[in-house]
Order: sequence, then C-alpha cells, then structure tokens
Amino acid sequence: MPRNWAELETGDVFKVIDLVRITGCCIVWVPRAEIVRELLDAEAEDANSILMNRIDDVLVDCLAALNEVTSPELQPETEGAADAVRAYQDGHTRPAQAMASSVFTSTAHLWFQMHELWRVRAAMSNQDPEDAAISHLRLCTISYRRRTRRCRSSIRPVPGWALSTGTTPPIA
Repeated sequence: MPRNWAELETGDVFKVIDLVRITGCCIVWVPRAEIVRELLDAEAEDANSILMNRIDDVLVDCLAALNEVTSPELQPETEGAADAVRAYQDGHTRPAQAMASSVFTSTAHLWFQMHELWRVRAAMSNQDPEDAAISHLRLCTISYRRRTRRCRSSIRPVPGWALSTGTTPPIA
C-alpha cells in the first residue's frame, strides 16, 4: 500500500480510488497523507485547487518519493523526474513539462516493453480499469482513460458556441 495511504481506513482507500477516477488526479505515493485527507474531506471539483494551493508541499513530496526509488533500471527515469520537479520548483514550467513527458514516455516503454508509443496507448486504452490486476496499473489506466475521454470530448462541437464569439466555451 502506498505510504501516503497507510493511515486510511479501508473505506477511505475506495474513496481515494473514486477521487482519482473522478478528477484524474493521481494521488498514489504523493502527496503526503495530510493532503490526501484534505482532498477526501473536500468536494471532488476542488481537488486541483487544493493541490495547486499546496504545490510546494506536493513537489517536496515528489522529490522524497523519487529518493526512495532504488531500482538501478529506473535510475535514468528517476533522475529525469527529479530534474523535472526541480525545474518546476525553479519556475521553469515548460522545461519541467518537457522533461516529465520524456520520463513518462521512457517509463511507458519500460513498463509495457514496447518500443512504439502507439502500442502502449493501445494497450492502455483496451484495458478496462475494473479488470486491471495490479492496483497501480489500475489507477494509471483510470487516469489515462479519463484523460483520453476528456481529449476526445473536447474536439466535438459545443452546441450554441463558436470560436468566433471570442467567449469561453461552456464546460459540460
């Protein structure tokens, strides 16, 4: 069980999984238990605000979790992820995103043992989160499926709204 879930009761673990499913925010290993509790006590729609309000703590927690990785096979990805976190802490959000994307891609190749990223995407999109055997993969799959659904839905026309209006589209 992730360390930041150790103090949770069984019912709370299921609430965390539901929160991940609803919000798309992965809160496995990071952030600290105190912030997980804050997220559980709040409305799901407030999750992103809570995490951004506590971003300094979340980033410290990310570095602490990365420092616990001992697998030599993951050393380049671990170092890259730590570089991304430090870049974000220093206010370099674009380089942080670029490095995080590179680390994600490399990790996905290692995890799925596939050299083409489209094969990784296909493997994840065909996996039903309810059938995933490993809790970590289950949460990753939930997060991936939620993001792809959000992306697919964002390219559909919004009834009654056009880009030319200059207004923000309504959020469904």
